Amino acid sequence: MSPILALISVLFGGDNANAQEAAPQPEPAAIVVSYQPEQTAQPEPVVQNESQRWLGVVELPGQKLNIAVAIAQVEGGYEGTLDIPMQGLSNGELSEISREGDELRFTFEISGLPEVNWPKWVVTIDETGKAATGELHQSGATFPTTLTLDESGEQEILRRPQHPVRPLPYREVEVEVDAGEHTLAGTLTLPDVDEFGEGPYPTALLITGSGPQDRDETLLGHKPFLVLSDHFARRGIAALRCDDRGFGESTGEFSTATTLDFADDARACVDFLREHPSVGEIGLVGHSEGGLIAPFVAKGNDDVDFVVLMAGPSVPGREVLVRQTRAISEVAGMSEEQLDQQEKLQKQVHTLVVEGGDEEQIRDQLRQLVVLQLGASGVKYNDEILGQYVDQSYDQITSPWANRFLTLDPRPALAAMEQPTLAVFGSLDIQVLPSQNLYEMQRVFVEAGKQNFLTAEFEGLNHLFQPATTGAMSEYSEIETTFDEQALKTISDWILENVR
Repeated sequence: MSPILALISVLFGGDNANAQEAAPQPEPAAIVVSYQPEQTAQPEPVVQNESQRWLGVVELPGQKLNIAVAIAQVEGGYEGTLDIPMQGLSNGELSEISREGDELRFTFEISGLPEVNWPKWVVTIDETGKAATGELHQSGATFPTTLTLDESGEQEILRRPQHPVRPLPYREVEVEVDAGEHTLAGTLTLPDVDEFGEGPYPTALLITGSGPQDRDETLLGHKPFLVLSDHFARRGIAALRCDDRGFGESTGEFSTATTLDFADDARACVDFLREHPSVGEIGLVGHSEGGLIAPFVAKGNDDVDFVVLMAGPSVPGREVLVRQTRAISEVAGMSEEQLDQQEKLQKQVHTLVVEGGDEEQIRDQLRQLVVLQLGASGVKYNDEILGQYVDQSYDQITSPWANRFLTLDPRPALAAMEQPTLAVFGSLDIQVLPSQNLYEMQRVFVEAGKQNFLTAEFEGLNHLFQPATTGAMSEYSEIETTFDEQALKTISDWILENVR
């Protein structure tokens, strides 16, 4: 486990400036609910004739972090930007850039955090001028860093071979969905007319996981919903994917929204699709929290014709978080005794929050939890850093989203769904564990008398449906595959079989 990631990862969870869900993110400082920082505006990239672009790797505990640094000499000094696709940071403005001889220094300021938490690099450029080695300094810790000059200026930081390259053999239409007090900006992909006719086409509404997500569900350099919609379009299935409320090009407020508010947004998208002339049968395809949202939208909704749940929870949120945290921490090397103590503290925190406990009581339990996790990770800290972690964890666990998520039970909604349903899981998912959620979902369906459902567990796939080794979140960015091809085919085959 590596709580330091909660600091360097101001933007973990995608090429968005935020992340809330532990499912599509590395561990937060105290794993009780996931990290949800403030959205920050990104500056324009530095474009200078005398600029240099460096690609590098930071060696974090249990993980390698790929970065790109662009630095240009300008009048009076230097300007620069930092890209960390694994953490969703693009064109982050650098400060305190200096070069004296072969030594290069630069800093990335994190808004709202004390300077001790800002990542600061010091590297030495070798005699060739094409390589540099040094360290990242942050929160009292140091991390080895290597940089290599990108002489072309265009080299990929992370290889993502499944991302489609335009021009594409289908249509993309930019749309706006009226969701009441806000609008959702999205992309509707429509199959090629020559191959699949004018329509109407079976259409999937893609529902993102938790945290502020863009329409592609961009995460660690991957764009799962872009890959999914591309696959669907090539098989004759249309798809609508939207930026979450208050994020990307969508309006509204994200920070006060709960899972059920996001369900309202999905209903608005269904209403939009119902009126579109190219749309036939409408289905919901939800990933992670999106798989929690979908049943609440589908139950009693005659406009929804099929449902696909990808790593969707089937037990209350607090149970998901406890099992998730234990699995993540176990993979990270926490001892059995530490795992038991962590689970005990986490459950106490959840109980206090749900029952409206005193703030000081919650903070005291969180402090014990953070100390345990920091001790297990071997990260050095002082009282100031500890206080930052506790403050961050308190804000997370007492947010409107967390308060609702902890007690939200999807089982009544699952039992009430009448639509054909496909539920898929990866056997190495350590965030929405199949052992907890797949079998409970099967039980709910059977007891409800539901016959039109299919469940599948894909051997060797993780929470993102990537072929993985352990399922650890540290592997997500290192795996080039965005979405396993067999899993994609299984989903599209099932949709086509159930709409004919």
